[in-house]
Amino acid sequence: MSLAERAKQRPEPRRNRRQKCTVQLVLEQLPAEEAEGLATMLADPKVWPGAEIARALIEEGVVDRPVKGSTIQRHRRGDCSCDDRSAA
Repeated sequence: MSLAERAKQRPEPRRNRRQKCTVQLVLEQLPAEEAEGLATMLADPKVWPGAEIARALIEEGVVDRPVKGSTIQRHRRGDCSCDDRSAA
């Protein structure tokens, strides 16, 4: 296959399905009510941009390391390393 032919095709995203992304891990570790709240936030990107969700996770002490808005957005698009998309 030539580069010209390859350029006409969209490559399959590479995902490491052995690990879950930070967002999925947080969803699984939260109490049910909190996980539901986060899922609601994730479902409404116009009201809850990724950066705002990341800030909320940090301010509420939900995560012990920094989370970036791009991490939230990647999870929303399904471009993360999650192996279980059913929770979001």
